[in-house]
Amino acid sequence: MKTTTFTVQHLSIRLKIRLLPGVADVHRAYTGGTYIPRRVGANVVHGFFSTDGTIVLPANGGNLNELVPHEVSHAVIHHLNGVLSHDDEPCSTAIGCLCARIFKQLKKIGVVV
Repeated sequence: MKTTTFTVQHLSIRLKIRLLPGVADVHRAYTGGTYIPRRVGANVVHGFFSTDGTIVLPANGGNLNELVPHEVSHAVIHHLNGVLSHDDEPCSTAIGCLCARIFKQLKKIGVVV
């Protein structure tokens, strides 16, 4: 699989989703280097959020059910400049809506979640 990109939006939060073929590709994109895991359980980046509004995910080899909400949380909290515990409903709503839209697009392009 080649790199695929799509965009999802909820209100004023717009995210570009960049799918790379696998976890090794995501790790390389994050570090700008090579993928050399030194041992089982080494710190390998499976997905990441960039403050330019891009989430990078693996098309295979990663747990997208976990990675998508994790990275969307980073994106939404960044967009809202933090979240206070007594006012977290907009954050939770945005995370839910954006995750649902990402999962819908992943299914549409044939990525198994």
